[in-house]
Amino acid sequence: MKTIIMLSISFLMVFQLHSQTTSKTELRVQTIVNTNGDTLIQMSLADAKILLNDVLDKQVADSLINLYITREKEFSTTINLQKKEVLDLISKNTNLSKTMLDNNTIIINKDTEIASLNEIIKKQKKEIIKQKFLKIVGFSAAVIIPILIIILIP
Repeated sequence: MKTIIMLSISFLMVFQLHSQTTSKTELRVQTIVNTNGDTLIQMSLADAKILLNDVLDKQVADSLINLYITREKEFSTTINLQKKEVLDLISKNTNLSKTMLDNNTIIINKDTEIASLNEIIKKQKKEIIKQKFLKIVGFSAAVIIPILIIILIP
């Protein structure tokens, strides 16, 4: 910033020095047109250096602007891609959370079903034992009763 201010001050001083030469009758800048239609501009070397410095500074600034515009486009593209990736990750996280809740519900239902099936198995085991007992009593009675009747009737 200091450099720019110092350059501006030095430019002003050069212009002030040239502006003090108002007593000269010739113009500081002269324009000449050739027969070919080309236009030539003549000026002092000091003025030409000042203009050249200004043109070179502006040229550097213009090239930096183009570079900054290119970088800004690249950064915008990168930011947009990152935003898209973040949104995709948020969506994936939401889907995984839903899947986890569904899996927990399935596990709870499975545990409930296993408990009810274990109760049914216990009831069926009791019924099987009861049926076996009745079968043994029935076959025993079928064998013992005719034998008792044969023994008791004579």
